[in-house]
Amino acid sequence: MEPCNYYAYYGNNAFTSGSFISDAFTFDKTPVQGVVFGCSGNSAGDYSGASGVVGLGRGPLSLVSQLALSNFSYFMSPQDSDRGIQIELGDVAVPLATDRSRSTRLQRSIMYTDSYYVGLAGIQVDGQDLAGIPPGTFDLRSDGSGGVALSTTVPVTFLQEAAYRVLKQAFISRIPSRPVDASQLGIGLDLCYMAGVKVPRLTLVFDGVDAALDLSTANYFFKFNDGRRDLQCLTVLPSRGMSVLGSLLQMGTKMIYDLNGEQLTFVMQDATPATSSPAPPSSSQQATAWLATVVPIAVWSLLF
Repeated sequence: MEPCNYYAYYGNNAFTSGSFISDAFTFDKTPVQGVVFGCSGNSAGDYSGASGVVGLGRGPLSLVSQLALSNFSYFMSPQDSDRGIQIELGDVAVPLATDRSRSTRLQRSIMYTDSYYVGLAGIQVDGQDLAGIPPGTFDLRSDGSGGVALSTTVPVTFLQEAAYRVLKQAFISRIPSRPVDASQLGIGLDLCYMAGVKVPRLTLVFDGVDAALDLSTANYFFKFNDGRRDLQCLTVLPSRGMSVLGSLLQMGTKMIYDLNGEQLTFVMQDATPATSSPAPPSSSQQATAWLATVVPIAVWSLLF
């Protein structure tokens, strides 16, 4: 019998290839027969020491789809916490109504069918709506283009160019210090300041009742040392075609997916500080690598 081969590309020049295999998996004490997975014979990229990749998307080969799960959740701890990543599958991932939980409807794109989309109604800086964003900027269009997708593998957040320009200007106008020339840093980020500058508060407002996600500074500003000075850079970049909410932005928030109800519940968590916080990268080259692997986990989890 001829083997069935696969090739999977994850971005940042990371890929694996090999053969498909079917075997029994045991989750806690529950065995599941006939789970299809890839046995990699060739790979490239930095997986932060991970021993495998777990798909959580809508595609037919993701673990969520193969187990026919209606619910799952994940929590990516902040950089100054030692809680790591927590993933829940099945009935344990049912949201509880608390004063820290908010819900919004999940959306589907007919163009990118494996991804999870959400409706982003607006953006606030220091509690004020950014009125300059053109109407419809974040809409998922009928042909499947546009919209706002969630990603656990892309660290930075990408906003449609028109929205990014407004957000960038809002930060520049509220931060009294002059920006640092980011073009020479080599980390691909656009707006940088000396570390210690007070950064305005950023809030994402989603479709739904009071569905606002208040972010901590670490969700959207990245601190590092370029070899001469301590800097902090905005981890939001412009895009065309669609917007993507990256993994840095989701850190510190429990994300609970109800696939039958097509609903995402996000619960803002109190992080337990680590006994020793990781030091910021000490060069632009190290910062680039650290940004690419900012969520080190035992098994990569992929939404997108």
